[in-house]
Formats: sequence, structure tokens, C-alpha cells
Amino acid sequence: TIVRTSVCSICIGEGINQCFRCKGVGKIKGDGITTMIECPECKGARWKICGTCSATGLSKSRLKKLSKDLAFKKMLYRVVTLPVDDEEGRAALKAEVAQGIAAATAKLAL
Repeated sequence: TIVRTSVCSICIGEGINQCFRCKGVGKIKGDGITTMIECPECKGARWKICGTCSATGLSKSRLKKLSKDLAFKKMLYRVVTLPVDDEEGRAALKAEVAQGIAAATAKLAL
């Protein structure tokens, strides 16, 4: 049975994930046993924007439909550069994405 949902299967609708490399710590083991270095994947932020849904939290099929709107596409390119290392940055990201989703949904009448 295929179950279709409207949310991303990777981030479960959150749009961001804890960094897979450092497990959300922001640091990884360096050259020695005790040496810790900044995680090169998240650059110490501990969080990464979901690469599957581009921070929207949407399923692939819903994302594809909304991507027909040029303004939505531009918003996607912009939000992937926003900082997500603190609660304020994550809240700003979610707010901008929610606005973009609402505008594209209304425009495309989905």
C-alpha cells in the first residue's frame, strides 16, 4: 500500500534536520582523540535545511506543483541561504516559507 502525505518524508514537515554528520552537536572529532573541530557539513550550526523539500516541509509532489510559480521558486533559492543556527533564524525561515507556500497556493489555486 502506498501512503501519500503532504509532508516531506525526510524532515517530517519541519523543513530542517539536525546535521547528520555531527548529530546536532556542531563539532566532530579532529585529528586526535580529544581534538574537536567545527563540523564541515553544518559549519557548527547543528542544523541543516532539508535537501529533499528545500526547507518547505512539503512532499515532493506538492513541492513540484508549487514550483510552477516563479515567485515561489525565487523564495526557495533565497531561504536556503538563511541561517538556521538559532531559534530566531529557524522561526524566520519557517515564517518566510509559510508565506511563500500560501501565496503560491492561492496564485495557482491548489
